[in-house]
Amino acid sequence: MNNTTISLNTLGKIIGITLIIMAIISGIAFGGLHPQLFQTDTANLFSHLQTTSNLLRLDIFLWLMVIVTDIIVSWALHLYLRHINPDLSLVAAWTRLIYTSILATAVSELIKILNLTQIHIIADPSAQIQLLEQNFNLVWSFGLIIFGLHLILIGYIARQTQHIPKIISYLVILAGLSYCLVHSLDLILPQGHFVASSIETILLLPMTVGELGFGLWLLVKGARLERNKA
Repeated sequence: MNNTTISLNTLGKIIGITLIIMAIISGIAFGGLHPQLFQTDTANLFSHLQTTSNLLRLDIFLWLMVIVTDIIVSWALHLYLRHINPDLSLVAAWTRLIYTSILATAVSELIKILNLTQIHIIADPSAQIQLLEQNFNLVWSFGLIIFGLHLILIGYIARQTQHIPKIISYLVILAGLSYCLVHSLDLILPQGHFVASSIETILLLPMTVGELGFGLWLLVKGARLERNKA
């Protein structure tokens, strides 16, 4: 066992643990907390957010944690995969960082909403808040297309080595294609949101299993990559 092996073992654990943490955080934020905050009719949205401002702060904090974990995964995946294809692994890392910056831009819309709930306003800003939340979804949806491209690159790189199971690389590529398809439809078609929601229901499993499955494999067996090379 050499230092490189230890390094890959550590990187695999970092990626796996960070992806699990990210999945939990994003599940709480977008799967539960965010809809709870914004699935309210426009007429009562402002008063609802004022009374739940602490939950809105928690929602924003969770999204910021997702951004931090994305940065960590970008760095760690590049270090782990660069011995397979250094150029493409760097491109993949930058692609994810671009997605992360887009997500940060989307989260800034939520911060604007929080600021609106903290000041005394004569006119009810519920319509403005709804528009800001729509901007959050649109910007994030565009970012998820970039994220899909990142996953396609990661899957392609993983496919170039015999030590990562082919099923893992194909699942990651499928997840990337699913993200690109769903969120492209969401942005391009006039009724794209409803079409994308229907397709997303079908593709939810590969979208979830792709990257998370790769992370779990790295956490459990990723150290074998260097041992098999040695």
